[in-house]
Amino acid sequence: MRRGTSQAPEGPLAPYVVSQALAGAAPYVVTEHGSALNFSVRVNDDLVPYAIEGLRGAARIATVSQGACDDLVAWAAEHGESIEAKIVVMSPGIDAELFAPARDRDAALAALRSQVTLPEGFPLSPDDDILVYAGAATSIVGNWQAASDGTAAGGVRMWNPNRGAAKITSAQANPPDYFEVRFNATAGVGYRLWMRGKAESNSYSNDSVFVQFDGSVTASVGGSATFRIGTSSATEYNLENCSGCGVAAWGWQDNAYGNGVWGSLIYFASTGEQTMRVQVREDGLSIDQIMLSPEKFRSTAPGTPKNDTTIYPATDGSGGPPPPPPPPSSNEVVLYASTGAPTGNWVVESDADSAGGFVMHNPNLGAAKIVTPSASPADYFEMTFTAGAGIPYHFWMRARAQNNSYSNDSVYVQFSDSVDQNGTAVYQIGTASAADPNLEDCSGCGLYGWGWQDNGWGVGVTGPDIYFASTGTHTMRVQVREDGIYIDQLMLSPSRFLTTPPGALKNDTNIYAESTGSVP
Repeated sequence: MRRGTSQAPEGPLAPYVVSQALAGAAPYVVTEHGSALNFSVRVNDDLVPYAIEGLRGAARIATVSQGACDDLVAWAAEHGESIEAKIVVMSPGIDAELFAPARDRDAALAALRSQVTLPEGFPLSPDDDILVYAGAATSIVGNWQAASDGTAAGGVRMWNPNRGAAKITSAQANPPDYFEVRFNATAGVGYRLWMRGKAESNSYSNDSVFVQFDGSVTASVGGSATFRIGTSSATEYNLENCSGCGVAAWGWQDNAYGNGVWGSLIYFASTGEQTMRVQVREDGLSIDQIMLSPEKFRSTAPGTPKNDTTIYPATDGSGGPPPPPPPPSSNEVVLYASTGAPTGNWVVESDADSAGGFVMHNPNLGAAKIVTPSASPADYFEMTFTAGAGIPYHFWMRARAQNNSYSNDSVYVQFSDSVDQNGTAVYQIGTASAADPNLEDCSGCGLYGWGWQDNGWGVGVTGPDIYFASTGTHTMRVQVREDGIYIDQLMLSPSRFLTTPPGALKNDTNIYAESTGSVP
């Protein structure tokens, strides 16, 4: 029995004791499960008058089953007391239909948010995971560098080249080599830290870093500062899970070392933007994804420790769009196709997924493939840029094929004064020579959404670099080979993407800052 929130006495005499204590000053309710009646009162006649008095004074009587209800009503009637008018059945358990697991978890969580006030930072959904692409670092210092990598998230990994340096045994307050990323997190929530790394030469001596934050604390409530930037306190990441476990290509690991060992959770003192600093412990490590998970991956890994291929969508924890890749150097040429001058069937169209929000499109009219570039094409667009003479530039194009069809995926590309590495004119405007990038990488490879491709065809085949006869302003012309193609970015890279692509072949999301180039 309960009055308000205070716990009343229990047992066969409890109703009588409460009735005497309250003396009519307040109502009380009796709950009978059946054991008090059957194992106490019925085996001890001295208790009967006290039990009857307790039931008589109760405002309501609750039983846990219809059988217990019928039994208590019959027993009370045998002793001259009628309780039918005030007894109810309150079965234990839940209504399985009302409390069934939600089929739509997101809708259920949204409904919960609208009906109750939850503590600040209450983690509701696996979607609250924070996933930052390391290649989108906001600060890069020392030997760390953003390296293009088609197997990395966003096509870029953060890499500290192996220089054979000795392992650093303690984190530094002012390290010479580090990179930083930013994200949003909630105070009072414990986040599991995960990173996907790759050790150079698959060596365990190239597999670890120190990780720090600008606002991390030891606990959800009343925690003290720990793992802070500007101190020698840091949590450690080791890709190899144990001595002798080995490493192989990309792998996910948390901030613990040893099989079955979990790293300490990361808490933050305040809600809002946080900064994470990753500094060198052993050189030779690459990192592409950093995750902080409050729920979904708190006790399970987001991928495998070896040969992993899992890439998650980027989110900084604010619910906003993924952070962009690092900007190119001034020597890199990144042209937005939509700013070109179109002739013939080429048209500029609005497209929210394209660089600058617009795309250059050659609509699919079902025309036959043009087998040879034209010296005077009817349909083309042109753009100008700056490049140096005698320097190898690798050509890249981000495109998508209408209806994801391989018959809508290629163009011819020419330049005003392009030459090969021997200085011989090649791919020049006004001739029948041209580079012919095909978005589909091979016959049967397939297409899906945006993808980066160079002027080579075939898996693992790299197209020839582009050289220029003079330093200064040059013109690029793109003419039709197959109609039905969309293009948003055209790139000429002398260094950063000279040997590796700036993004994925399929479902790419990389948009780079526009740059018309400069003389190296």
